[in-house]
Amino acid sequence: MKSKKSKHKGKKLAVTLSERDVALLQRFAAANGLSKAVAMRRIVKRFLAEYASDNVVEEVAANQIGLFDSMQTDIFGNLTKLE
Repeated sequence: MKSKKSKHKGKKLAVTLSERDVALLQRFAAANGLSKAVAMRRIVKRFLAEYASDNVVEEVAANQIGLFDSMQTDIFGNLTKLE
């Protein structure tokens, strides 16, 4: 029996490149043994991967003191206990 093919959830995107950029893309693709479409995908993924981790909350190092973990100061200077 044939297995069902999974649907590709990608979107098509049209990009306009200058002649110089097309030449650079062709040179990059030829140097890496790729088609132009695969080369474009890899370039875009590599570029976007730099910004993928910006929304991740950085973990506090283990050697940092948690001065204000259980107490919070409001704008009037009153200390309130966090629950």
